[in-house]
Amino acid sequence: MVLATHCRCHQCKNGKRITGKRLGNGPEPSRKPKPKSSSAEGSGDRPTFYKSIQSVRENGMDMTVWLDYFITGLETQMIEVKKRGEQIIRRDVLVQKHGLNERQGKAIEFLLGCGKLTIQNFENLCPDVNRRSLQRDLKGMLDKELITENGAGPTDPTRHYALLEL
Repeated sequence: MVLATHCRCHQCKNGKRITGKRLGNGPEPSRKPKPKSSSAEGSGDRPTFYKSIQSVRENGMDMTVWLDYFITGLETQMIEVKKRGEQIIRRDVLVQKHGLNERQGKAIEFLLGCGKLTIQNFENLCPDVNRRSLQRDLKGMLDKELITENGAGPTDPTRHYALLEL
């Protein structure tokens, strides 16, 4: 299975840390997906969700509290979708404008989501590609002034790349 291309860094700008998410046709066969009764419940705040449902019963079927909860959850999800859409559009614009290859596009997408990229991150994004090829891809983006290199030198274990503000 292929690891997800989303952020694997420890300090992601969007506040998420995802390390084991998988891509493909759903969960592994040994795991059953958890059913979700609404998109608002899917946000992970089950106690508040069930409290809002209970308030409908306790207030003579007045759905005001539940609707408020649902709308707030929907608003949060729409903001996330908008942000992700803007990242994808920005990635596509940069790829086209600078003639980047597919691997460089993956690096840009990772940088837009996490803020920094290490060679190890890049190797996880492109597991079937030689490290030297990935280093050339990074060098090409450095030459085009799309990214900046941060670190003391070529052997610095903290060396990483960041997207320049364009």
